[in-house]
Amino acid sequence: MDSVYTLRKITDDFKNMSDDYDFYDIISTRTVYERDSRLCCFTSGWKNIPDKYLYDLYKSNFSDTDFGQYYKKFFDKELLARIFTLNKEDTINNKKLIDLLDKDGYLTIYRGHSRASLKNSNSWTINRDIAEFFGKRNALFNKAKNYYIFTGKVKLENVIAFTEDRQESEIVVEVDNIEDITKEKFTFKVEDF
Repeated sequence: MDSVYTLRKITDDFKNMSDDYDFYDIISTRTVYERDSRLCCFTSGWKNIPDKYLYDLYKSNFSDTDFGQYYKKFFDKELLARIFTLNKEDTINNKKLIDLLDKDGYLTIYRGHSRASLKNSNSWTINRDIAEFFGKRNALFNKAKNYYIFTGKVKLENVIAFTEDRQESEIVVEVDNIEDITKEKFTFKVEDF
């Protein structure tokens, strides 16, 4: 089956999504159920996904996108405009996040990685220990001698998504909306991980 036909059929199916016939049913019916198929379908067909499902699908699919070919598509301006209309309960109305705001109304967020730059660094956490874990894990995977912990501040209205699904307390935010970014460098030792 050619991909244009498949994508057209998926687009039609998106319009008929329901609680009983969801995104994953559509993808498993129309494609080989693989990460790339799922991400391709989401990033190509999000305009046809009903509001009721779009934000949760954004969050669940975003977690698979690190540096892949689909990563930048998750920050399409039109998609983000729509997400910002759907994410209020997880972001600006989220009591947990509101309780963490400083006196100036900013949320402190952290990112751990073995790269010293923040290119494609839209995934952060509200938990410094989680950032430390990811910094060390990335140093291990990348055979790096160092890892970095970035700290920044963000306004809740600039948070694209928040999820605790994998107990990471993940904050999705565009780096341009993070203020007062600082970077700490640490030496990585396998025995400390």
